[in-house]
Amino acid sequence: MPDLEKRTDYILEMKNISKFFFGNRALEDVHIEIKYGQVHALVGENGAGKSTLMKILSGAYSKDSGEIIFDDSPADIATPQDSQRLGISIIYQEFNLIRGMSVSENMFLGREPRTVFGTIDSKRRNEEARKWLDRVSVKFKPTDLVQDLSSAQAQFVAIAQALSKGAKLIIMDEPTASLTNRETKTLFDLIRDLKSQGISIIYISHHLDEIFEICDRVTVLRDGLYVDTNEVSAIDKDSLIRMMVGRELSNEFPPRMASPGEPVLEVNELSRQGALSDIRFRLRKGEILGIYGLVGSGRTELARALYGADRRDSGSIALGGASIDIRSPHDGIKYGFGFLPEERKLQGVILGMSVANNVTLAAMDKITRYLMIDERSELKNTEYFVRSLNIKTPSAHTVAQTLSGGIDLSVGSIVAFSGVITASLVKNHPVAQGWAGYSVAILAGLCVGTACGLLNGLIVAYTKIPPFVATFATMSVARGSAYVFTNGTPISGLPAAFNEVGKGYLRFSETWRVPIPVLIWLAVFAVCWFLLVRTRFGRYACAIGNNVDTVKLAGINVRKIYIKIYMLVGLCSGISGVAQCGRLASGQPTAGLNWELDAIASVVI
Repeated sequence: MPDLEKRTDYILEMKNISKFFFGNRALEDVHIEIKYGQVHALVGENGAGKSTLMKILSGAYSKDSGEIIFDDSPADIATPQDSQRLGISIIYQEFNLIRGMSVSENMFLGREPRTVFGTIDSKRRNEEARKWLDRVSVKFKPTDLVQDLSSAQAQFVAIAQALSKGAKLIIMDEPTASLTNRETKTLFDLIRDLKSQGISIIYISHHLDEIFEICDRVTVLRDGLYVDTNEVSAIDKDSLIRMMVGRELSNEFPPRMASPGEPVLEVNELSRQGALSDIRFRLRKGEILGIYGLVGSGRTELARALYGADRRDSGSIALGGASIDIRSPHDGIKYGFGFLPEERKLQGVILGMSVANNVTLAAMDKITRYLMIDERSELKNTEYFVRSLNIKTPSAHTVAQTLSGGIDLSVGSIVAFSGVITASLVKNHPVAQGWAGYSVAILAGLCVGTACGLLNGLIVAYTKIPPFVATFATMSVARGSAYVFTNGTPISGLPAAFNEVGKGYLRFSETWRVPIPVLIWLAVFAVCWFLLVRTRFGRYACAIGNNVDTVKLAGINVRKIYIKIYMLVGLCSGISGVAQCGRLASGQPTAGLNWELDAIASVVI
């Protein structure tokens, strides 16, 4: 353990740090100095720049200008790996742990101990994990799954992981946000122990009482600028608040200007098995009703039940004296309820969509005309809320993250199945004479593709089977059906006139002609672009691909959108099957074989 009495210098100095996003200031000439073996608080209002500064320190962001000195040496931190090599670890409010893996697997992810044969040495990994877990005084096993741990236990796993990496400085972002009072006390005991071992801690919290209980020094940021640094013992809560907000707060809780009126909302005997039992309360007009309780007491469950996010088993809800039945978020919105979820990143916003898309997601009827999105109206609504709520964003079109959603592995098999159906009707059905008959065959092929998409949509929407597994099953069914229908033999000898669908040209002049498949592709692209970009269906589809929970809470019927998405994919596969049938002049049961890898690559890329 280092001799703290002799150390008066700093483990970290960040000098004149600046960071701009799209010309907007996030940080400008900010500095902070962290002493060895101390707990240093970093405070400020939302948007003050705390997270940006810490992301620069952790390597998630690069600074535009400034200097970082760590452990008396200049530090060039360009990546998270650079930060970790220096001995800096950050524990985010949303823990970066993989829930389906064990404690030890998480702790040593990417640096697993190996046997002499190069395989993972699970026994040594568990032993090493046990050593670090003992250091933070926890009793659960290294083999326990993270998903079975409480929030406090997951917090200790993250701290043990940081220590195992040789952390000299640990950043804790809102560490008590989801902890009970008892768990918070345990965490504070651990922080004091880490401090006694010479480990420095940057502590970020909105709970100011915690600052005065656990921290030695405090730095205040406001609007991306440095305000001041003080010894905690030299200031009081009022002066700290004054530095954070930039003005004197004479009334932390201003007096009420109006008396509550008649009852607006009445809840009686509301129950949900395992979560709520016989809940009763009355909310009056103009009244703010607080719901208080420890973690796990049912506060969130009650809010979700009132909004319709969770079904209640019994009880009644009356609005304005009239009984109402709320069974879904759509019902809640219809009756004028709003809901701000606890997990804002998981359930509150769609990180892959812009600010404007998020603001208007639950009110698409207000910005759509004849099923088309009125982008001017959307932007006008968004700018109003950006101004009114002081949302700090470079632009209403700013996107937080990239999209990631489901996958459809069955497209190749659907192409084959729809192709052989089309070929069979073109060749063998008596009605398939000339283009009138060919049109019937083409329509049948498109219907087969759409039906397969409908099957995918129903499975994904109404079961808990992941899209990867559901569409893998449909892939096998469609491919097998194509083989059975053709006995494994291609259906060839199609009329030359029909083959123009896949091999013909549309002639505009003697020298200028365009292949019909290209025209088909352009038409499909244009229609899909219009649906995805200009309609509420497309907006909902993009939202579901990024965060289905948030879409559900916005009162949108997710099942219907899933079904429509897969039907559209099936229709496109049917179009491809018909076009390929014409191009190959046959119906091939092997068409689209191994397209599964292409589907995976297109989704990943």
